[in-house]
Amino acid sequence: MDIKKELKNAFPVPPPVGKREFLRAHRRRELSVMTLILTEAGYVRLRTWFGSLAFLAAMLAVASGGEPEAIWVVSSLTPVLALMAVAECGRSRRYGTVELELACRTPRRTALLARMIAVGAAHLCILALAAPALSAWGETGVMRTGARLLTPYLLTSSLGLELTRRCNGREGAILGFAAAVTVCTLGLWIHSLWGEALERSRLWAVFLILALILSAIEAVRTFRETEVLTWS
Repeated sequence: MDIKKELKNAFPVPPPVGKREFLRAHRRRELSVMTLILTEAGYVRLRTWFGSLAFLAAMLAVASGGEPEAIWVVSSLTPVLALMAVAECGRSRRYGTVELELACRTPRRTALLARMIAVGAAHLCILALAAPALSAWGETGVMRTGARLLTPYLLTSSLGLELTRRCNGREGAILGFAAAVTVCTLGLWIHSLWGEALERSRLWAVFLILALILSAIEAVRTFRETEVLTWS
């Protein structure tokens, strides 16, 4: 005697009524790109946003002095801004919440990309606002000034992403801070030795291109590692 068959005969399944309407009313809403970026921006810590604004105010204050050395002082401090971005992107690894992000609706790689875009776009706006001010109060053009600000930022971001992938927890944060200090010191050291030569040459463009390439490589590596974690 087949119990399942007897139960099926005794209690026939009623035909579905309004199935399509029900599914249409409870369909999962897809997030647009802008909505996802704004959502991830909301998860960025307030101290990161306030710190970025304070950094912009400090850059404008230094630039308002009209000193020729202001551009080098500000460019040597941009690694601090990059350190804030790296800290936000590596926060899940630091606090051990990677598995929790993997279980979320949005893929971790997509959420990480949106977070990087949100923080990176904000920092790019800050540097874009500071470059004309430094150029107007200084003696260099806007493009050259922007390159000097962006190069150490990108270099620190590349080193920070590499260290964040290799080291977890507090160790990664300490090494990221050490990388930012190293880039700051390196910028001031280069200026003290070859500052005048760099003013007359176009090596700043070469350094910027190399920093862009390094940043792109590190970003791709970070996304690939995220994909491996997702499918493992």
